[in-house]
Amino acid sequence: MSTNYDYYYMFDEPVEYKDLKIYPVKMKDYFKFLYLSDILLLDKNSVPDAKIISMSYLDYLIFLAEKEVDVLQKLIVLLYLVLNLDVLDSSLIKIGSNDKGKTIFLIGENIYAAQDFDEIRKIIIEQNLLEAPDEYIQKELRDAMDAGERFRKAVSGNKIVSVEDQMIALSIYTGIKLEEIYNLTARKFIKMMGRMDKLIHYIIYMSASMSGFVEFKDKSALKHWLTEDKKKFNREDMIPYEEVENKVNLSTNK
Repeated sequence: MSTNYDYYYMFDEPVEYKDLKIYPVKMKDYFKFLYLSDILLLDKNSVPDAKIISMSYLDYLIFLAEKEVDVLQKLIVLLYLVLNLDVLDSSLIKIGSNDKGKTIFLIGENIYAAQDFDEIRKIIIEQNLLEAPDEYIQKELRDAMDAGERFRKAVSGNKIVSVEDQMIALSIYTGIKLEEIYNLTARKFIKMMGRMDKLIHYIIYMSASMSGFVEFKDKSALKHWLTEDKKKFNREDMIPYEEVENKVNLSTNK
């Protein structure tokens, strides 16, 4: 199943999938979400094992859980978060098999198949502007591209400030109160930061160009700030993973 959920994403509405409502993550929960959401971004199909490639994504997580005990716990806590479930009831979500040996998971009294999880995973990724591995690009090439990007950032010496400072910057520039920013969805915060950056640079470059003293060889610098941006969001542009790794608790009641 594949559906266009753009309306829900645009207006920060919970996406309705079967009996579920999947809510966009807000900034106040973003640290926890970033830590948990890594389990949705695993490069399963690059594992050189036909058995693993043929698995559903949920079956792959169960397979990993045999060696990494916190995998399914992270998944359950993530689902509690995005489904806006009562954290006081720790038995709402269960993962197991039916009488035919097929992997299923229960949310309340409703039963879902591994294929349902594929759609739920897709929604969470799109809804919160995560970037899943591009399986159309060979893994070795992706790794080389990522390494090149990390090297470029290291050489430039431009280290992104913390999320707290980004929220403060957005508040200073736009006049939005910090309390309101805390309640923004991560999707809108990321998009606002991106457009703010484009607007600032557009104003600077256009002013320099119109002064007559500067000529840009690269005309792309003068693109309007509302020009479509084809670059996908990279979580490292938002916040280093190490910054959240030790700041979350896997308990559903934290």
